[in-house]
Amino acid sequence: MEQLGYHLRSSREQLGISIEELSNATRIDLEYLKAMEQGDFDSLPGPVYIRSYLRTYSIYVNLDPRKMIKMYQMKKEASGEQLSRTTRVQREMELQRSDENTSLSRSKKQEFGRSSEKMVTMSRAAAKNQTKTKKTKTKKNKKKVSGFAKFYNGLLIAGFLLLLVGTGIVLYLRLSTTEVAEISDKVIPLTAFASNVMLG
Repeated sequence: MEQLGYHLRSSREQLGISIEELSNATRIDLEYLKAMEQGDFDSLPGPVYIRSYLRTYSIYVNLDPRKMIKMYQMKKEASGEQLSRTTRVQREMELQRSDENTSLSRSKKQEFGRSSEKMVTMSRAAAKNQTKTKKTKTKKNKKKVSGFAKFYNGLLIAGFLLLLVGTGIVLYLRLSTTEVAEISDKVIPLTAFASNVMLG
């Protein structure tokens, strides 16, 4: 397994790609990439994820993903079952034949590079779709509560308006009574004598 990890790491380094860039581009966790490069595939989540990560990684660094997955499966079987020497030799020969049959030309490597870009774009689109579905789910949840929320908000607004109107009335009455009091202080009350003087 260490040979497979070394092969992946050397291909990445030849292209001048840092492991952080690879993690960002492929959306594979940095710890998983480091484990893959060290040949520690047992620390990865499971066989489906391992094949998917190997495929994505190898496409991104312009390797044949089928070859990498086949190499991983062979190493896994060899370590798990202790295959006989002849079986190992046969499988290695099959691997070499598949290498010869599926050797990638430069243009095919570029196609794999483009397909990896497509995969990254598709994964970004899938992430956007997931966020959209989360937003629609939250909108649906809000719609369930929206009837009560509208009623409650209406009550709050009505209460606030009543409070404003009441405050305005109180202030108006207070100002008008102080004005009346001020005016009454300035006005001299008419007495009977003063009224006779004015009439007479």
